[in-house]
Amino acid sequence: LSSSSAASDVYKRQLQRFADRAVVKGGDVLFMSERHLLTFGFIEDVPLVHDYEKMLLQEMVMGSNQAYLDAFAEDMAAQSYAMIVTDRLPGRLKDPATESLAMENNVVYQQVVPWIACAYELRTRLLDNRLEIWLPKAVPACPAK
Repeated sequence: LSSSSAASDVYKRQLQRFADRAVVKGGDVLFMSERHLLTFGFIEDVPLVHDYEKMLLQEMVMGSNQAYLDAFAEDMAAQSYAMIVTDRLPGRLKDPATESLAMENNVVYQQVVPWIACAYELRTRLLDNRLEIWLPKAVPACPAK
């Protein structure tokens, strides 16, 4: 997000409103991506949750770090966060023979997205659909781990 454009300011205000509502309810906000918004003060009064940065999570999936992945699954199923902010999650498998970054896409699609989607629902997309806001479902439907 550029701090100079008017459109960017609108997105930041929208994101700040969502985050404020989550914090007021007493919950943590998980920024899986876009953490720089917290670091540089574009989003204020939201503590940085260090767990589950998207790139690290992707590396843990690719490295088969089962302890880390089990903790992630448990936190998602328990709806440990009042809101999740992430760049757009994959919506389908990609063909590694024809599409760039297909392997990374596919591991996230298969091993991360289901754990988020079983307990959270996509509330909205910002930044021309590149940034997603996920909120807890009224009734989570996560499989037993």
